[in-house]
Amino acid sequence: MHMSDALISPGVGGAMFVASATIIGLTIRKISPEETREKLPFMAVLGAFTFAAQMINFTIPGTGASGHLSGAILLAAVLGTAPALMTIAAILILQCLLFADGGLLALGANLFNMGILPICVAWPLMSKLIRRDDATHPEKRMRWCAITAAITGLLLGATGVVLETIASGVTAMPFATFATLMLPIHAIIGTVEGVVTAAIILYIQKVRPELLNHDHKTPPKRAYPLILTATVATILTAGGLSWFASTNPDGLEWAIEKNLDAIPDEDALSPTHQSARHIQETTTLMPDYDFDDQNARGTATAGLLGAAATAALALALGAAVAFIRRRKNNPCQP
Repeated sequence: MHMSDALISPGVGGAMFVASATIIGLTIRKISPEETREKLPFMAVLGAFTFAAQMINFTIPGTGASGHLSGAILLAAVLGTAPALMTIAAILILQCLLFADGGLLALGANLFNMGILPICVAWPLMSKLIRRDDATHPEKRMRWCAITAAITGLLLGATGVVLETIASGVTAMPFATFATLMLPIHAIIGTVEGVVTAAIILYIQKVRPELLNHDHKTPPKRAYPLILTATVATILTAGGLSWFASTNPDGLEWAIEKNLDAIPDEDALSPTHQSARHIQETTTLMPDYDFDDQNARGTATAGLLGAAATAALALALGAAVAFIRRRKNNPCQP
């Protein structure tokens, strides 16, 4: 669901960037430096796994489209709101700059649709059901809440894409047509993501339940086996399973192809669009996660490189926030 710059105007793109940066900044201010440091290894390993998982497009039978996991609900459930936002931001920034996945002008919109809406809206609504004191059958409740949160997050994000595109006025796509294509296909994608997310969360609940309790004030004990498991899963996903990803367009690309005549030619876009494209072309290492010769090994290389870069950037962002928050709370401390 990564929006390209061709869908968004400079005004809407700038407004969404300011909105996303403001919300993320305000959210980060609420987290303590101690909690941030505790979450650093999990931010790195789950960020890397989420990056790798997003590369595995699965075919949606009978549609000609594909979908992939976003990972936002998983990050929110395990990390909590602020660390999850930092982690998804690391993923989307690297996807945009290194692999030209999502436009630079649309980065703020993508952060809002794929990060803020599922993490700050969909998951909190569902987690209230999970944490009810009178809850019975907690595993069943957790499963259905994860599935519902994933579907809700994807539908909110898809709605955001439609509204931002229509508000931009860059394309000639009718609102009703675009929404009719976007919402059902992302409800299906959200269902698949929910099932996978629920399975992972239930596994974590069995082996390290304290990770899902964000009121826990001490570092989780014996977390290294879980970190190792996630690392191995990331390597297998990025280096192996990514070879078998569907080549069908994802839900947004599929919806756009149905209205391709409504999308302006890139050369006809504004100077701001052209500048953003030039910057992105300069920073991109592997456009579309592949080498220029479209060699099959390019996908695995991009997956492993992107996962490693995500882990490093998530660590750097978390460490920087912890340092700044500690200095602000203790200005006299060296």
